[in-house]
Amino acid sequence: MTSAACPPDIEMRRANPSMRYLWARWTEYILLFIFAFVLVFLSSNRFVNPYDEGIILTGASQMGRGLVIHRDFYANYGPAQFWLLSKFFDIFGADVLTEKAYDALIRAGLTLAAYIILRNHAGRAITWIATATLLTWLSAAGISGYPLYPALLLILCSTAMLVAPLSEDGYRPISFACGILTGCAFLFKYDVGMYGILGQIAVIFFTAIFIRKERERLSRHTLLTSANYIAGVAIPIGFWLAYLQAHGALQGFIHDIFEFSAKNYSQTRGLPMPSLTEIVSMVDFPRLSIYMPLLIIAASVLFLLGSRLEEASTKPYREHYLLSLALCFLTIVFFMRGMVRASVEHMQIALIPSILLLALCCNSTGGKKTHRFLAISLSSILLVSTTSFAAVKLRSYIPVWTKILAGSSQAEGFFLLYEQRAEALQFLRDHTTYDDTLFVGAGRHDKIFSNDISVYFLSQRQPATHWYQFDPGLQNSLFIQEKMVHDLDTNKPKFVWSETSWDEVREPNMSAISSGVFLLDNYIEAHYVPVATFGKITIKLRRELATDGLDTETPAPSLQKETRARRR
Repeated sequence: MTSAACPPDIEMRRANPSMRYLWARWTEYILLFIFAFVLVFLSSNRFVNPYDEGIILTGASQMGRGLVIHRDFYANYGPAQFWLLSKFFDIFGADVLTEKAYDALIRAGLTLAAYIILRNHAGRAITWIATATLLTWLSAAGISGYPLYPALLLILCSTAMLVAPLSEDGYRPISFACGILTGCAFLFKYDVGMYGILGQIAVIFFTAIFIRKERERLSRHTLLTSANYIAGVAIPIGFWLAYLQAHGALQGFIHDIFEFSAKNYSQTRGLPMPSLTEIVSMVDFPRLSIYMPLLIIAASVLFLLGSRLEEASTKPYREHYLLSLALCFLTIVFFMRGMVRASVEHMQIALIPSILLLALCCNSTGGKKTHRFLAISLSSILLVSTTSFAAVKLRSYIPVWTKILAGSSQAEGFFLLYEQRAEALQFLRDHTTYDDTLFVGAGRHDKIFSNDISVYFLSQRQPATHWYQFDPGLQNSLFIQEKMVHDLDTNKPKFVWSETSWDEVREPNMSAISSGVFLLDNYIEAHYVPVATFGKITIKLRRELATDGLDTETPAPSLQKETRARRR
């Protein structure tokens, strides 16, 4: 017989849930959600991430203005995060506080979903340990507003639901709903959705061929399950493609996601996997977390090989096995995705489902298989230790709950800005209006790493170009710079924000190499003159406006400081 895969108390609760038990369970769920929301919100970074968070904030603002993604502005994320956040802005106000609260709601929902999944398939102690580990990661790592989290939430819910039709011989149309959820995940983050679809299809056919032994011919059950799943996936994706076609944005979508991102992302953003020697020599133990999903995959394979689905006598045992199998496949495909840019934050895509997978494996050791027990125990120790290290390291920013403010920062309501950035923003607000356009660029545009996209949202000024989000290989190409110059010449933004903060960043990829294209730099130099400098930020005014003189009757605080310094 197989080792215990599902505690007897779980099977009893499923068989005869009393009303008192249901009330207690829902109270537990609500309290956990509230606690997770409060913890994540209070742990939010009070500094706005200028690039990744800026993409979300500005994209939501663009959609709130009625612009169409891929047609009116470039983006490599799906539309769902922008659209949902824009609706939150409509209700609660377009503010960073709203975005932080929205992000906390998503992460709290992900925590609750993981808890419910594990509570139905594992013991209470293991469930709480795994949930606490997951919540530690969600409150300590990742950029606020990152669409990875809602995409993972939908995929994990879909995977848990997919276990039911796979564990039964009779046909159940629930696989259709699973497909819809995963299709919606695609609309949040295209690549995560595609990997999720790949992992779930692999589970369906692996179960049919290697567990149901349908090697010569697939059964009617498998065909109906897969057909319903694919139909469910096709609905949200098909609707989105039809919307793009109707609004003239389909070609932009193809360019942004397939012609550019799919071909260039690994070359221009990719990072190699760190070697163990490098981690030890740099005493950078949090980076061991990058390898945790791989170790957990190995431990789960030992569990899956040591358990026999056909020996399971009850449905909970079958569901436990198949859920472990499904999470294993998801962790594998997500680990492959995380390897492209091997960093602690980017490997969260595989780390989060691997935590659930590890909990299921730990619940099934039983101590009978010594090698399996040792592998899972080792995984547990490493997971807890690296999680603790990572939580301490990633807590280097200023969360909401702390009362200690950095001396080089200024309060901007709820969030903080570094002093020179705050002064530059105030300068723009004082000398532009809401309807004015703005261009936020780098110090040089022949080599691109990133730019401060958050400036558009924080200043509430519209981007002057379709290509305001910088990606190496795109804005430093001749084809795109010609389009950007055309946009700047058409919209004639009053100011250009030129920042050199990322000019010298050199990663071991193609982003460190100059394209030799200086068209945009030459245009800015010919049509704009510097009027104010704030550290690495230079504000440049269009030349024809500079000849008329800049209105300084009410100088910005930054200009007042600059004037006083000159007088001294």
